[in-house]
Amino acid sequence: MSELNRIRAVARLMQDRGLGQEAAEVIALALFPLDVGPEGAPASRRFSKNITRRTNRFRKTAKSLAVDVLVDLARETIEDYLDLAVLHGEAYYIAKFGEATAGPAPWVAGAAEAGSDAASDSVVTGEVLDEVVSPPGTRWGRTGRG
Repeated sequence: MSELNRIRAVARLMQDRGLGQEAAEVIALALFPLDVGPEGAPASRRFSKNITRRTNRFRKTAKSLAVDVLVDLARETIEDYLDLAVLHGEAYYIAKFGEATAGPAPWVAGAAEAGSDAASDSVVTGEVLDEVVSPPGTRWGRTGRG
């Protein structure tokens, strides 16, 4: 499900915010870091809880940020995810987040150069972010809670 949520988030960020694909992908990964299925199932319950806490902090902070700052925050968040994966010995997520953070951040420079003035000056409002992060019929990706 997280992969599907990431795909939806990328599409929404590109369409509604005018982001490039790379910038949208890094934000979507910060919003939906955990995968489902046997490969993506964390071995440590504490890892899952810590990732969820960090994701919630990112979502809360992201509501009021300009797009160019949001991309930087998403990258920092993914680096925090990598640190947590290393701390808990989660090999799958060490590889996943390590790949996402390896080398220079081309999406930061690419978004600044390719983005329009409207996209770089716009602010991600809570309403748009809620639409990106919440699957239909849920709020904050949790069913049964408001």
